[in-house]
Amino acid sequence: MYNEYLVPANTKRATLVAGFLRPLPDLAIAGVGTIISIIALMATATIGMWATIISLIPLLVSWLLVLRIPNYHNTLCVIQSIISFYQRRKKYIWRGWCMKYEVDNDK
Repeated sequence: MYNEYLVPANTKRATLVAGFLRPLPDLAIAGVGTIISIIALMATATIGMWATIISLIPLLVSWLLVLRIPNYHNTLCVIQSIISFYQRRKKYIWRGWCMKYEVDNDK
């Protein structure tokens, strides 16, 4: 067969809820944002248009966090990657393959 393999493109997708939501963090964020917006919409239904728009903000923010992005799972994963990058140590200590290792105690 000349080393031609048929591999499914998204094998991980079967473990996700609705094909794109992780069960604990993504589904919880989307669900809480949706519930808060529904409750706010019921409370501000007769006030006016701006109250309705403000009531939809939790829904929009929560669904923007779980929005799919190429090369990442979703926006929340991108934000977590950015935060972990800036919180890690930036000075890397070189330890080569040398048999004898000298320690610089001046620092």
